Amino acid sequence: MKEKIIVLAVSVICQLGFAGAAYSATLSEAVDQTIKSNPDVLIDANRKLSVDEAVKGAKGGYYPKVNLNLGYGREWSENTTTRNRPGQDDTLTRAESGLTLSQMLYDGFATKSEVDRQQARLSSAARKVMGTSEQIGLKAVEAYLDVLRYSELLALAQANLETHDKTYAQIKLRSQGGIGRKADFDQ
Repeated sequence: MKEKIIVLAVSVICQLGFAGAAYSATLSEAVDQTIKSNPDVLIDANRKLSVDEAVKGAKGGYYPKVNLNLGYGREWSENTTTRNRPGQDDTLTRAESGLTLSQMLYDGFATKSEVDRQQARLSSAARKVMGTSEQIGLKAVEAYLDVLRYSELLALAQANLETHDKTYAQIKLRSQGGIGRKADFDQ
């Protein structure tokens, strides 16, 4: 029974990923270490960082844009001037380039709406991180308290065993000395 209690406590701690935190001096240290190292919390925190970058990208719609276009290649041409000469189609070498500078003046509030949408996603992601952290923290507190409770139960069970051993030794001594009954010893 004692082994089952110990195995259960250790497995709960290992499942939550803070076997080192179980020996921390305080509950807050154990919870802090668990939240900082839990993969679910880290996943949600990284998703929040990703959405934060999407907000920055949406705000980019307000800034000027510079586009550079370059093109180079061979072109085969068949048109009205080359059709009159069978077998003598024109092959051309084309090169083109362009530079465009644009500034959004009015887009029907599309950029503002996109920024608002991304900021709402960011708020949602932040709340998701907070919710996951609270759930993991609660599990860490439960596991920490379970370890303390099982440690107390183990100490009580050991004290109970020592008391039973003393009682057994006294009954055995009385029975062997002829003072007690053999039935008491057998029981």
